[in-house]
Amino acid sequence: MEVNGYRIRPGANLSYADLAGADLRDVDLTGADLTNANLSDAKLEFADLTGTDLSDQNLSGHNLSSTILTNAKLTGADLTKASLNHTNLSNADLSGADLSSASLQRASLHSASLSEANLFGAFLFDANLPNANLSNANLSNANLRHAILTEANLTEANLDKADMNQARLINANLTGANLTGANLYGANLTGANLTNAILTNAILEFADLTRVDLHGASLAGKNLTNANLTGANLDEANLTGANLTGANLRNAELRNADLGQNVHAEYPYQRDEEYPITGSDAIMDSFFDRQEETRSEWLDLGGGATSLHRACLIGANFTRAKLKFADLTDADLSNAELEHVNLTDANLSNANLTGANLTGANLTGANLTGANLTGANLTGANLTGAKMPDGSIHG
Repeated sequence: MEVNGYRIRPGANLSYADLAGADLRDVDLTGADLTNANLSDAKLEFADLTGTDLSDQNLSGHNLSSTILTNAKLTGADLTKASLNHTNLSNADLSGADLSSASLQRASLHSASLSEANLFGAFLFDANLPNANLSNANLSNANLRHAILTEANLTEANLDKADMNQARLINANLTGANLTGANLYGANLTGANLTNAILTNAILEFADLTRVDLHGASLAGKNLTNANLTGANLDEANLTGANLTGANLRNAELRNADLGQNVHAEYPYQRDEEYPITGSDAIMDSFFDRQEETRSEWLDLGGGATSLHRACLIGANFTRAKLKFADLTDADLSNAELEHVNLTDANLSNANLTGANLTGANLTGANLTGANLTGANLTGANLTGAKMPDGSIHG
């Protein structure tokens, strides 16, 4: 096949070739050199471009749907607003490429290199990106709904306001990633590394955070309703004012975590128009009614409480954690490690503390009405003013 005087065949040297407007649909250009070729308005759908060199190529707005670009070199290429739906980009090198506003619906990017690529506003719905390298990539405002990012490298990636609803991020590396305002509703983050990740205003409801590394993470005020945090590492994490209603924290590590009062946090449960008590927030309402004196003191400090209402905390390690004022009503803390935990004025009514280790814990003013303390170790615990399971006040 010949186009504009150039032979179109596998391995062809088409560097600097003028292929403007050429119809290259369904052609086999495996291993061809297309560096600096003029491909403006060229038709490339369904073409086999396996292993081709398209470095720094201007493919802005091109339709590359269903094209085979396996092992292709696209470093620095301009793919802005390009259509790459169903395109095979497995093992392709897209480092530094500009894919802003590109459409990659159901594209295959298995083990592709997208380091420092610009994917701002890109449409990656249902895209396949396992083992892809997206370190330092810009994915802000990108649509990654249902995308597969298993074991992907997203170190220092910018995912500001990215939509990752129900995305699969199993064992993904998100160290230092910016997830400000990201939508991770129902996402699977099992085993993911979120060390030093920025999660400000990120949506994490119903997310699977099993064995996630959130060491030292700031989750203050975060809504983690029904989140699965089984075996997660939350050591030294800031969870003040977080809503963990119905969350599963079985065998989670929360050593030195802060789940209680925060003098710098905005009080999220005021009875006013700006912060109406509705939905899950109403969990705290009846508690506050019973704790008016404590509530008043808390308001003066501008504090925030963590809701662990009905949370599964079986075997969780809370050693030296701060749970002051926390709502643990109906929570399952059986066999939990609560050694030297600060549970001052915490609400533990109807909580299951069977076999829990509360050695040296501070339970001053705590509400333990109806709690199950069978086999619990309370050696050295401070129960001054605590309301005991039978309703009596401890002296």
